[in-house]
Amino acid sequence: MLIDFRKTFPEHVLFGMTFNSMLLHMLHGRFDVDAAAVGGEGYRRGASVYAYFGPFCAFVRLPFMAFVDLRQTDLTVPSMLLATLVAAVCKWRCVVTVRSAAPPSPMRDALTSRLLLVLLLAGAQIQFLRPSIYQEVLSWSNAEASGFILLACVGLFRLKRFPSWLMAGMAALAGVALLTRVTTGLGLYTGVGCLLLRNVVVAGRAAGWRRSLLSRSTWSVAGILLMFAGAAAVVNANRWGNPLTFINLDLYVGNPAFPERVAREHRYGEFNLLRLPFGLLYYFVPIWFFPNGSGGLIFGDFQQRLIDSAEFPPASFLLSDSLLVILGFLGVRRLPGRHVPVRQQGERASPGLDRGAATILLGGFIVAPVLLLTAISMAFRYRVEFYPLLEFSALIGTFLWCHGERRSVPRWPAIACDISILAALVLLFAYRQTELNPITEPWGAHHLHCPTLFCGVPHAF
Repeated sequence: MLIDFRKTFPEHVLFGMTFNSMLLHMLHGRFDVDAAAVGGEGYRRGASVYAYFGPFCAFVRLPFMAFVDLRQTDLTVPSMLLATLVAAVCKWRCVVTVRSAAPPSPMRDALTSRLLLVLLLAGAQIQFLRPSIYQEVLSWSNAEASGFILLACVGLFRLKRFPSWLMAGMAALAGVALLTRVTTGLGLYTGVGCLLLRNVVVAGRAAGWRRSLLSRSTWSVAGILLMFAGAAAVVNANRWGNPLTFINLDLYVGNPAFPERVAREHRYGEFNLLRLPFGLLYYFVPIWFFPNGSGGLIFGDFQQRLIDSAEFPPASFLLSDSLLVILGFLGVRRLPGRHVPVRQQGERASPGLDRGAATILLGGFIVAPVLLLTAISMAFRYRVEFYPLLEFSALIGTFLWCHGERRSVPRWPAIACDISILAALVLLFAYRQTELNPITEPWGAHHLHCPTLFCGVPHAF
């Protein structure tokens, strides 16, 4: 029996049939998509049109094939809702894991409760609920990174080690992320890959290098990473003719209308450290949209020269995610310490934290933010890829702060929590009112539209 989802969810999400077409084509051994489905986001190579999006969101639609007609039904919104639910469950379990590992105290109760509220009612869970295929991809990358963080928390706080089955799960999530959004996938690959290398080195020193390198546990994790990397290479080779190419901007169907984009990409590349100062301003100190007094933006010349797209609304992690930033700062600051202090003499000492593993994972989570800070395009929704770093560091900060010597509960967690939730709602409203277009002049009424919750998005850059 087929279900008509159009009676429940909107059917006019721009390019919303792209992943449906991708799945139907892949089931027949093809890697292109219908030109009508992908529209202005297509890339033409030869006689075929391709999408640059990873194939995972197409496979999400596979279970729906028994209930809906993929040739007519847009599943963008149900897919986003499912991804948001998965991420929420994982984040809830992360906080529960940290809470169970910390010694009972009013400090633990205050920090974990506020952190849970922020993870579920602010940040990546709330600010980006605007239906589009761009946001769907990021919603799933957020869910996959949240699952990865949950397994990392199990290893750090519950098991106090990373057995092969846990590493295999982290490797699988990293591989799925690589097939969803490459920047997220690269960060997770870096984290689990370096963690695997560390385990090999430790085991090699203890039991011999030959035994460590040829162990079943090592190759089971490495095999999973190689398998997903191979799958991504097959997709890339069939799309672009090169297994190492994830997108070829030269093939974009909209290039004839925007020749300056091609010249900009050829001169400065898709990632360039020259964009780093502007990226820091865009994501942390949003003064980039201020007028310069002559009808343009204060960094308008820089944007025109190096930036392909900078979108509204302006936002800062320092405001919208103040609790995560504070806890993350506390975690990073205390992480180099040699021991977790015991709370009181005579009380049961809580097990310590594997600070080496935590540092390695933080290094992996920082990959995507660094790439986005130097990327040719900057958008509000790209903030999603900063949250694995913010959330994981905040979880570590919560754990270490709960082991501190301070007994009284400060007021700042409650204040920062309230600010974060309020800011998330304001940013959600602003995000849903602004066009997804590159901005080259100060914010005005022509940048606004008024959709209702989960209505279609009529604009894209």
